[in-house]
Amino acid sequence: MFLGYIIEFKKVRKNETVETAVESALKQIDERKYETELVERGIKTYKKLAVVFNGKDVTIRES
Repeated sequence: MFLGYIIEFKKVRKNETVETAVESALKQIDERKYETELVERGIKTYKKLAVVFNGKDVTIRES
């Protein structure tokens, strides 16, 4: 069995918090159905990761 990773990268914009950028990244993964190709290739187990940059700080959240 293979484990897949879906990673969405975001940069915090002006007037945005790290948390809203993380939520936006995870929402984008769901809305654009990035997992479709993994499932079509037989990979049924996958993790969704949001990687958010705020200057030199990096936040990674798993869903």
